[in-house]
Amino acid sequence: RAEFLVMQSDNRFDDRKDFGKAGSLTQDFQRAERTLAPIPVQLADHKSGYSVIPEDYLASLPSNSGIVESIMRASADEIYGAFTRELADAISGAGLVSGSSFNLTTGSADLVDGINDTIRSIQLASGHTPNTIYMGRATFDAVMNQDQVQQGSAISGYTTSGSSVRRLGSTTPDFVYSFFKSRFGLDLIVDDRTYLNSSGAAAYAAGNNIVIAHAAPSAQASAFKTFHLNTYGGSTLLKYINQPTVFPLTPGQAVAAQAVYKVQVVDPTLAAICAVTLA
Repeated sequence: RAEFLVMQSDNRFDDRKDFGKAGSLTQDFQRAERTLAPIPVQLADHKSGYSVIPEDYLASLPSNSGIVESIMRASADEIYGAFTRELADAISGAGLVSGSSFNLTTGSADLVDGINDTIRSIQLASGHTPNTIYMGRATFDAVMNQDQVQQGSAISGYTTSGSSVRRLGSTTPDFVYSFFKSRFGLDLIVDDRTYLNSSGAAAYAAGNNIVIAHAAPSAQASAFKTFHLNTYGGSTLLKYINQPTVFPLTPGQAVAAQAVYKVQVVDPTLAAICAVTLA
């Protein structure tokens, strides 16, 4: 168990207070009500499965075979897959306010007004401007097909969905990323990691919702934080274990990965979850 400090006070100009207002040169400073609130965090140990490369087999391979790197990558996938699921669980259970909802079953969703409305609601509630938009792969694919994101020219006419203007053409993933950044100042994060659910069926780990949030590192105010052993002293989350095995295991090289962390909602006023309807 650990405790981390995070800025949580509202530091905006407040008309009810004297901070920032004109005063005399001899006026003393007044103590501000800023707080670095202690956040209790129960860090959890996450271990991948381990693989053993038999000694004789390893000795027969060329030094650049890449087999150790392949197993390290597989071990990391297990850790990061669990991380994505924990993030999705944190989002769904955080009590975030509801942002705009988007019906992406047709190409005529009003993304611009809906996202702007959500950004404004977060700004007014917290004083912080959202800088991140997070969604899963299925939602991203539907967003790519929306009229407001298409790069083609507009044409007049009515469609079966009732839209008075349609776009001709297509768009690219890179354009969608730049669209959110240039239009709203949001860094787009698309999580397309898949996993096997409790029934053994393949599914996207992130789900369908869109999350718009203010994210910041270290002790700055942020909707979510990933706390780990080096939260304020570095960026290391994952470490690899690569060492010789001992009896009764087969003589060889054991490879695994480990991470000690906790994904946690720090300030739910800095984020909103937008419900999405997909075809």
